[in-house]
Amino acid sequence: MRAPPRFLCDEMLGRLSRYLRAAGYDTLFTNSGYPDRELLRQCKEQGRYFLTQDQLIREHKAARGVAFILPQGDLAGDAAATKMSAPSMPLEKYSAFSWPKLWSSSSPECA
Repeated sequence: MRAPPRFLCDEMLGRLSRYLRAAGYDTLFTNSGYPDRELLRQCKEQGRYFLTQDQLIREHKAARGVAFILPQGDLAGDAAATKMSAPSMPLEKYSAFSWPKLWSSSSPECA
């Protein structure tokens, strides 16, 4: 059985980090202004996904396979959370971890 995903949310995603924690996911939140490279290093070391809305994260080589760029707007809402952009890693590779399941209250992953 695969371990559930672990997350580190960028400082602009405080509400999302609370939702993920409430759903039972191991989620950290950074509001300390650490440089992106340090946050990406921490994610690699701890086996976490870095969730951000910062488009500049694409410039970091360390972001490959770790960072997911989420759309601007209300992430607590409907289909906005399903439109993630992960240019260096196709989401299909991780079919066991899909955003629609994460946001569905009837999903076994959230129980």
